[in-house]
Amino acid sequence: SCWCWLWNRHNRCTFWSRLPIMKKHITNNEFYQNLFLDDSRLKSALVELTNNKIDLGTRIDIAMALSVCDNQSVIDSLILIAQNNFESEALLDACGESLGEIWAKKGSLPNLDTLGLVQRATTIAEATYKTIVSSEWVRPIYIGNT
Repeated sequence: SCWCWLWNRHNRCTFWSRLPIMKKHITNNEFYQNLFLDDSRLKSALVELTNNKIDLGTRIDIAMALSVCDNQSVIDSLILIAQNNFESEALLDACGESLGEIWAKKGSLPNLDTLGLVQRATTIAEATYKTIVSSEWVRPIYIGNT
């Protein structure tokens, strides 16, 4: 493994540690999708995400990268972080955004009031969900008889 510089989806250079050396050039989305194909890597990422002793920047990067995964363990981990009032606002934002993206891919937004998320994470998740759904599922509006 090596230390790697990556460009995240917001075109900011981020530092990610302990990544295997890539032998071919791949896009950011492919990189993140391939990163979690292996269950052991996914489990390791979830452990690091929920460990508050890990560097905050790394935890934020992991939360954002997990938006490509839609399995329940990922959703549960993101929700666990988003329920904690003592987490940083940046991490709450990242978890909320990833949850919104995952729910948009699944096509349904759960009742956010029952999840007990911090208000900031709830707002970000709902806004992300609505933005993705409205941009991907544009339907024509017909007025009168067609």
